[in-house]
Formats: sequence, structure tokens, C-alpha cells
Amino acid sequence: MTDDYFIQIPNPDLTRKALLESSKNIIITLKQYHLLMSVRKSKLDTLAQLKDQLKELTFLLDKLNKAVPDRQIEYEKEIFQQAIQEPKTVPKATVPVAAPTPPSASPPDDMAKLERVLASIEQKLSNMK
Repeated sequence: MTDDYFIQIPNPDLTRKALLESSKNIIITLKQYHLLMSVRKSKLDTLAQLKDQLKELTFLLDKLNKAVPDRQIEYEKEIFQQAIQEPKTVPKATVPVAAPTPPSASPPDDMAKLERVLASIEQKLSNMK
């Protein structure tokens, strides 16, 4: 009766090695996914900051336009026309890049767990060789 439930696996070492290697590839893919998600989150945070700064800048420009008188002096018009006719190159101001924020508490735990599992799989693979 016990023979009915017994299924022999040909080359069990090769099968186990193939399973461990595929597990290793899955864990590497999960690590890359977590990295991608953290990059996307930082991108969204940066875009939100940019949106807030743009909103503030628009508000300040509107305030400035209200404070400036409507009439322009002829001299200012002439200077403006000359500036339009002769465009000057202005060096771009460098914007300081914000340091990337560390991901939230749960992804490092996930990443550490993935690191441990990957290390154990690599150890098992090295023991098999």
C-alpha cells in the first residue's frame, strides 16, 4: 500500500538545485521591485514638492503683477524691445538636489528578510556543488 503513494523523483539533487536557483531569481526580482517602488515614491514626493513650489511662485507672481503699475514708461519699453532683439545667454542656476529619503519602516524589513533568504539559498547552492 505504501507503494501507491511513493513517487520517485529522478535526479533529486538536480531538481533541488533548479528549485533553489529559481527561488534565488525570484528573490532578486523582488528586491528590484522594492527598489523600483522606493524610487517611484521618491519621484512622487519630489513632484509634490515641485507642485507646491510652483503654486507658491504663481501666487507671488500674481501678487507682484498687482503691485506693479499698469503704465509703462517709454524708456522701459525701449529697453524691453532691445532685450528682445538681442537675446543674451544667461547661465542656468543649479538647483540643489535633495538627498533621497530613506524608505518607510516596512520595506527595510522586507529587504532585510529578502537578503537573509537569498543568503540561505546561496549557501545551500554552494553546499550542493
